[in-house]
Amino acid sequence: MKVIYKYKLMDSLEEQDVLLPAGYKILTFQVQQDYNIVFWALVDTSKRNIRVTFKLVYTGVELKDNLDPHVVGVYYKYCATVQTLGLVYHIFRKQE
Repeated sequence: MKVIYKYKLMDSLEEQDVLLPAGYKILTFQVQQDYNIVFWALVDTSKRNIRVTFKLVYTGVELKDNLDPHVVGVYYKYCATVQTLGLVYHIFRKQE
């Protein structure tokens, strides 16, 4: 069954994993009224779950991770930027 579900990200600079059905499609990232960073994804609940790793980065913070998809190995792909409580978060998804 295909549905749109909401998922929450923690406002942490550490990597965080979210279980999503394989073949998911992220629709948008936003901040809700309770200041939580969330995203909505179109998912097929009949598919098996996979672990998706996200990383939040503040503006001005040194990026030590690989953001270049042309380099072999793990890299982080930019997803979105959101603002909450005077902070700006840039959201990246780990690619392998």
